[in-house]
Amino acid sequence: GTKPISSITPTKVLSVMKKVQEEGHKDTSRRVFRYLSAILNYAKFNGKIEQNPADGAEKYLAKLDTSHQPTIQESELPQLLNDIDGYTTRGQQRANPLTQLALQLLTRTVVRSGELRGARWNEFNLKTATWTIPAERMKKKREHIVPLSNQALAIIHQIKSISGESTLLFPSASIDGFMSDNTLRKALFTLGYDGADATKSKCVPHGLRALAATILTEATHPAKQGAIPEKMFEADVIEIMLAHQQEDRLKKAYIRHPNHLELRRHMMQWLSDYFDKRQGLLPPDRSNVTD
Repeated sequence: GTKPISSITPTKVLSVMKKVQEEGHKDTSRRVFRYLSAILNYAKFNGKIEQNPADGAEKYLAKLDTSHQPTIQESELPQLLNDIDGYTTRGQQRANPLTQLALQLLTRTVVRSGELRGARWNEFNLKTATWTIPAERMKKKREHIVPLSNQALAIIHQIKSISGESTLLFPSASIDGFMSDNTLRKALFTLGYDGADATKSKCVPHGLRALAATILTEATHPAKQGAIPEKMFEADVIEIMLAHQQEDRLKKAYIRHPNHLELRRHMMQWLSDYFDKRQGLLPPDRSNVTD
C-alpha cells in the first residue's frame, strides 16, 4: 500500500502469509508469497532495496494438503467409456465433437491433460505410430515419445478430419489458443462424474491417467492354480509411460534403451484392447478362466 518498500521486513512478510493461512487458504498463501517475492526481487535488482525480505520465508509456510485426483473404480470403466462415446448424442446435441475425441484419446495415450490439449500436428508421425512431445511442453522438461495404439490412431484420424487444417489438434478461441482443462472437466461432470450422482464416482481428466496406471500395475499373466501370478508390465516401464522423473542413473539409462519404446508400444496396445474388451467391443480374454 502506502508503505515504502524499504520498510518491509521479513517479519512483516511472514505475518501477511500467516494471516492468509489462518483463514484456511494454504494454496492462496503460497501464491501470494510468489507474487510478493517477485515484486521484492524486482525492487532489489532496481536498487530500491538491498535484500529481498521474503527470501527463505517459504519454508515457514504451512505444508499443502496432498490429495489424489478423483477417479472411478475399475468396475465403472465400461460405463465411463460408453458415456464418453455417447457424449455428443446424449443430450449434448451442440457439444463439440473434439471434446469427445479428446477424452477418448486421453484414455488411449495416458498423457497429462495439458500435453494432450496443446498437441500439435507436427508432433505426430502416423507412419511410425508415434507422438513426440517436445521438452518445453512436458512437466519434467524432457522430450517424451508416446507410442500410439491402433485405437489411438483411429481417433487421431477422426480429429484430423475436423482440425487437420489447424496447427493444433484441439484449437480454441481461449487465451492459450487450445482447449482448456475446464472443457474436459466439465464434459466429465456433464456425464455425471461430478460427485453428485450416487451411482458414479467423481472423475477429473487427470484421474483417467491414474486409472490407467492402476490397471497396468495390477495386470498379471495367467497363472496355474496355486501359483503366484506374474506381473505383466514392469514398474519402470509404467513410470516411463507416465513420464515421471527417473533420478537413478541406471533408470535413466533404461529410458534411453531402444527396447523401452517397443515395450511401451506393446503395453499401450494391450491397454487399448483391454478398454475395448471391457466395453464388449472385443471378445474377452479367457486364457486365465477355468470352466
